[in-house]
Amino acid sequence: MSNAAASVTRTYPRRESIQGRTLDFRLMTPDDKDGVLKFARSLPEADLVYLRYDITDPARIDDWCANIEAGKTSTVLVLENGAVVGYGSVHHHQLDWSRHIGECRIMVNTELRGLGVGRYIGSEL
Repeated sequence: MSNAAASVTRTYPRRESIQGRTLDFRLMTPDDKDGVLKFARSLPEADLVYLRYDITDPARIDDWCANIEAGKTSTVLVLENGAVVGYGSVHHHQLDWSRHIGECRIMVNTELRGLGVGRYIGSEL
């Protein structure tokens, strides 16, 4: 990794304009449970099979938040007018010999797809 890449930091919350849409980016906290549930339940059923686990289940959101608090997961939420419209997560591998490995997940609501929001989330992660 170059020195420039190693020194990149993000400050949240942050507002961005993407394709004429004003979107807020911030880190997820346990207080976001209801907003994330509403977002998850708005997704087409076909999208849900690609998720790491069933985030339409409140208990799974609790697990997700516990992983964030434990440093096992980092999640950036995307909001439009206060509503969650997407997220990006890095799930850190927990085995001692492979903690440098992680899994990225990005999900954007159907209305914002094709505008580059997912690509933007990827650059945040």
